[in-house]
Amino acid sequence: MAAGRGWFDSSVGSTNAGDAGALLYGGLDEVPVLAKAGGSFPRPPVSWGGLQPCELTIHVFAGADNRFDLYEDDGDTQACLAGHGCVTPLIQRWQEQRLQFTVAPAQGISRLFLPNGPTTYIFNGIRRPDRVQLSIGGQERPVDFEYDEAAEALSIAGIA
Repeated sequence: MAAGRGWFDSSVGSTNAGDAGALLYGGLDEVPVLAKAGGSFPRPPVSWGGLQPCELTIHVFAGADNRFDLYEDDGDTQACLAGHGCVTPLIQRWQEQRLQFTVAPAQGISRLFLPNGPTTYIFNGIRRPDRVQLSIGGQERPVDFEYDEAAEALSIAGIA
């Protein structure tokens, strides 16, 4: 990530300096989402007709340390008011030549929202890495990834 980048337009992957103004254009069917460097946000697939989504995409934006707590509940009841939910910390550590992203253990009733669904992680604003390492429970695992040069985005799909 180059010096001066501060915000990402998640729809196109572009960046701009944090102190600069930006004019965004888009269609009526598009929602601009700006993410600060170091930010993360989930994007579940659209669910229609009461169907449960089965896959989640987490967008991670490089450039700063951050923590995002992914909150999940059953989505149907008010059981969350009695503490029936789950929080999964997503922790990003940024260094000039290295990004470390940790999915910490879930706290609460785990996997309420996405039963058995795989997760895709998209890391935005990074150069093509020399190496990608995946460790689950302290054990290194093989990892397949795709890299989009134009968007400066690395994608790892199918993490259960």
